[in-house]
Amino acid sequence: MIKLPMTDERIEGKQKIDVMLGGGTSYFNRKDRNLIEEFVRNGFGYVTTLQDLVMNKNEQLLGLFAPIELPKQIDRGLTVPSLAQMTKAALERLKQNPNGFFLLVEGSQIDWAGHDNDIVGAMSEVKDFEAAFKEAVKFALNRDDTIVIATADHSTGGMSIDGNENYKWNPSVIKSITSTPFVIAARLHETKDVETLKHHMHFTIHEEDLKTIQTTLELEVEDTKQVLIDIINNYSSTGWTSKGHTGEDVPIYAYGLNRHLFSGRMENSDIAKILFQIID
Repeated sequence: MIKLPMTDERIEGKQKIDVMLGGGTSYFNRKDRNLIEEFVRNGFGYVTTLQDLVMNKNEQLLGLFAPIELPKQIDRGLTVPSLAQMTKAALERLKQNPNGFFLLVEGSQIDWAGHDNDIVGAMSEVKDFEAAFKEAVKFALNRDDTIVIATADHSTGGMSIDGNENYKWNPSVIKSITSTPFVIAARLHETKDVETLKHHMHFTIHEEDLKTIQTTLELEVEDTKQVLIDIINNYSSTGWTSKGHTGEDVPIYAYGLNRHLFSGRMENSDIAKILFQIID
């Protein structure tokens, strides 16, 4: 699942999940078992599009919007909800619970883009997560019983400013791109024509780079994607230190009830301990 909002209501020692939204239809509708039908039999609403999500009024809800992972935010069509829209839909249901709720919202593909060293995908997913965080803070405004926390379990890729002579990052290149490198690469393999780039990358690409891209069209989509990633990183002066997880400290932000407990340097396991103390 790419994004998994949920509630955790402790009733007689049991956990109760009320809302699950994200990708992963293929993991629910399997050859050995159809979990979607089981959710519906147990009173859950089931939605597969943004319009369904907006129209559905079930208090308990399962929403699956892609076979496996959701498209990244920049590639998403009008039928797939954003992380903010899913967060809002979850909050509208969970706030009705008089016992309160716990909601987890994950922007997991920020990590995926880091593994790929894909700055377009990373910025797209950070933007999606930022909007969801704002939606949660909006809900917490003027409430004295809610805390909103944003953090990460680790960083990935070691993004940096590339070592050009001016150490100047060029985000205008990233802003001029309208799809992720994977989507652009797939489209190039359909057309076999580098002119297709003009529909997705609105900056001047040097002739030698166009020739390099053209040579990859006889290879695999993944090869073309990697060349596009390298070119975009070069033109935007984006550097990376790794394709794996990195060890630097990650930030933590808190808003609302007891936010002062989340400041300074913390062990990541202390976050859960403090949350359980607040809940208790």
